[in-house]
Amino acid sequence: MKTQRIALVALFAALTAVCAQITVPLPLVPITLQTFAVIMSGLLLGPGLGALTQLVYLLLGAVGLPVFAGFHAGPASLVGPSGGYLWGFVAAAFIAGLVSRDPEVSLGRLTVAALAATLVVYAVGLPWLAAVAHLPFSAAIEVGLVPFLPGDAAKVALTIYLAWALRRRGVGGQAQTGKPSGS
Repeated sequence: MKTQRIALVALFAALTAVCAQITVPLPLVPITLQTFAVIMSGLLLGPGLGALTQLVYLLLGAVGLPVFAGFHAGPASLVGPSGGYLWGFVAAAFIAGLVSRDPEVSLGRLTVAALAATLVVYAVGLPWLAAVAHLPFSAAIEVGLVPFLPGDAAKVALTIYLAWALRRRGVGGQAQTGKPSGS
């Protein structure tokens, strides 16, 4: 792996850790800016590096670095009520990168990629939350989805805007070959 790619993976793993600390605490799953960094990693780095970024983030937290929301760390975070959302980050970054990997991606396609990535986080996180917290699925939706919708809408809009602006300037938007996009 080239030095630049390693640096980008490290940078986006660090961005995810920083965004995890910008929180609004809730009983089971806090509201954070993590999904902004997760989706941005996929949109700018592509499916492989985006997913790798999130795996590195999870590994850092699993070995004890306090990178998860509220400066939490350790394997317990990966199997607790919010663990499904954390695991969903890997798939979300991959999906965002996969859907948007065309170097000349349209704004509409970036929007689809960001929304799909957000849905993936919930598709993994909600059933996990229901199982781990012993909640009926409807209750998991009440505590693990509904409070997050307004913030997620804002994060998706911000992510799309920034990714669009950066990709139009030739930043990120790497195709599978790793070549920078043209605009």
